[in-house]
Amino acid sequence: PLGVDLVAARDGAAALAQLAARRPALVTLDLVLPNLDGFAVLERIRQRRDLDDMPIVVISAIADAATVKRAYGLGVVDFVAKPFNVDLLDAKLKVFLKMQKLADEVRVRQSFLEDVVDHLSSGLIVVDERGVIVKANAAACNVLSRAAESLVGRVIAEALPGAEPLFLVSGDAAQRRVTIRTAHGDRNLGF
Repeated sequence: PLGVDLVAARDGAAALAQLAARRPALVTLDLVLPNLDGFAVLERIRQRRDLDDMPIVVISAIADAATVKRAYGLGVVDFVAKPFNVDLLDAKLKVFLKMQKLADEVRVRQSFLEDVVDHLSSGLIVVDERGVIVKANAAACNVLSRAAESLVGRVIAEALPGAEPLFLVSGDAAQRRVTIRTAHGDRNLGF
């Protein structure tokens, strides 16, 4: 009824072995498992960068406040106490699967846009609201004779003194130009 392949694991170690072989869209996890309990499984899952955003729904007969709080602290998206209503669980799982599908689509689009930015022939530097450089494409690095690593994470005023006016947001359509000093001489920049 969920429209996905279901894979079961007999204990915590088997669950981790399954996760090493493939990334599921969603995990349902009991806390009471032989060998390796559910909390140990949760901790190991969250230590893996490739799984740290995977939705996990705990389904457990142990549902005291401290247990539920600990599970949420380890990043579960929901905690369902046994016994549970099957129809309600089905509805919740469908919602979480849809949310995961949308998150996957956003990641694909973001990757595509990052690829487009990386291959632009025009230099592009992206800054956050604090003026910290978060992205510099290859063309920008080429024009500035700087490696991206020397720019990203630094404040514009510190990384590219004199270029701050280029990053001011304004409602006018006026073109802005500045000259900054690089290792290979002055560079005129503008937009």
